Amino acid sequence: MMMMSLPSQSSPHPSQLTANTPSPIANTPSPTANTPSPIANTPPPIANTPSPAASQPKAETQFTVQGILNPQVTGQTQLDNLLISINSLPLWIRQVIYTDLRDALEKEMTAKTMKTLDKENFLQLWDPILTTRGKNELLNPSADVSKNIQLLLKACKNGLNVASICTEFNWTLEKCCILLCDTIAAGYLEPSISIIIDATMRYLGNKTRLGEYLVHSQRITQEEMDQALMTQQYISVAMGERTNIGEILVRLELVDQEDVEAILFLKEESSKVFKVQM
Repeated sequence: MMMMSLPSQSSPHPSQLTANTPSPIANTPSPTANTPSPIANTPPPIANTPSPAASQPKAETQFTVQGILNPQVTGQTQLDNLLISINSLPLWIRQVIYTDLRDALEKEMTAKTMKTLDKENFLQLWDPILTTRGKNELLNPSADVSKNIQLLLKACKNGLNVASICTEFNWTLEKCCILLCDTIAAGYLEPSISIIIDATMRYLGNKTRLGEYLVHSQRITQEEMDQALMTQQYISVAMGERTNIGEILVRLELVDQEDVEAILFLKEESSKVFKVQM
């Protein structure tokens, strides 16, 4: 039997978020008065969707789960034990949990996004692999390597995936992604072979913005991104309006509004800690 206690405050719905993404094309020449508007036939602007600040991690919200875990299981992470506890429940209870989670996820993500949730492209289930340099760092720790990177390297040596690393060290997914990006850049970890995992890690780790994420994950092409940037510049110069790139992409029908809201919502949720109490 398992008891779950969650904080009383609910997570903000994607529609409550606002994004103010600065235009990355400040040097693009202004369109002339005779240049036709590239969005003449577009619908009225949609409501702005929030974008978490990329400069620093947000204040962490902690989610705690208490349960009766199997004392016979050893050598497992806290997250592993939680999943074992759930899987040990009667089938009819697991069916209820599955149905409830499925319905909740379908409300927060489009069918297109749901299809990407396979193990090979799922960041949280990725097992980072040490490079030779990373193995050497564990054998002979450098004074200039942070404690958190040392912890990350040890976790990767033990075969932990990203979700288990977060729960073991009480890290947010955002913090873990920042450390993963820095550790890969230092040559201690092998980059993921999945473009979706790599794009998601860099976006949640504050290394890229929404538009770059969509290009890197192959949701849109670079040409479509350039079109959106030109449109954004036109609106800024000709109309004096500041419009975020997600809104532009939706108005140009290059992505669905639900897809933009889903990735922004994941960005917001990645700043929360999930702690399993044994």
